[in-house]
Amino acid sequence: MADSKIDPRRVTKPIQLLAAWLVGLTVVNGSFLTAAVALTNQQWERGALVIAAIFNVPLFLVALFVLQTKFRPELQEDTFYFEYISRKTESVVNLSKADVQETRIESLQKELTLLREQVDRSAIGTDALDWSNWLIALNDHRSDVAAIRAALKKAEIPLSTMFGKSSGTNPPNKWIISFNESMGPRYVIALLKVLVPFGFDGFHRWDPVGEAGEDEDVYIGSYGVTKYSKITPKLKSLLEGEVEEIDFHDFFVNAKAD
Repeated sequence: MADSKIDPRRVTKPIQLLAAWLVGLTVVNGSFLTAAVALTNQQWERGALVIAAIFNVPLFLVALFVLQTKFRPELQEDTFYFEYISRKTESVVNLSKADVQETRIESLQKELTLLREQVDRSAIGTDALDWSNWLIALNDHRSDVAAIRAALKKAEIPLSTMFGKSSGTNPPNKWIISFNESMGPRYVIALLKVLVPFGFDGFHRWDPVGEAGEDEDVYIGSYGVTKYSKITPKLKSLLEGEVEEIDFHDFFVNAKAD
């Protein structure tokens, strides 16, 4: 039993907590069975302890399954979970670059892959955009959710999920559209053409942190955004026609909010 002792100060990561659960299950069941063996057959407690030891196992497995599915974001390390909360709730939490160095490398690899795909599509003259690589989330605090969904559907842009009310949050102070930094300008322009008429305040680019549960590539109405490019009459005019990427990039750089 001494080998199974757990030092709480050493349990600093969620995965270690799960391991502690396993050790705890073994210790509890072992104690139950040891006590049952010490009792006589005539004592009802013996059967109760054996039954409890048996039922402990499926109960633990069910609890473990729930943790790994419904509460998966909460099982992340603190730094990644804070960034997850920042993106999907009103809390504003900054994550240092040092904490997500490996995630940034993975993001760059994904970006290179997507850039190659975009070059290939341009080479064969394909105008239709393939949205299968991108996940789009919509904040359901918007009063015009139905109209936005209809506009996206008309433009053949799929919506992957909703967020906001389901997280128990209030509407954001500013209505900002967050785009994955890896998204090509053609995708961003296509989405802005659909969304700008709905009166959003601005948009910005960011690197999603997969380890923080940021599975979507676009958050329509995201939280925790402090710097963004304002949606102005100039942008609306620009989007009315065929937008050249160089003009869009120039607007993005020079339209930062104060």
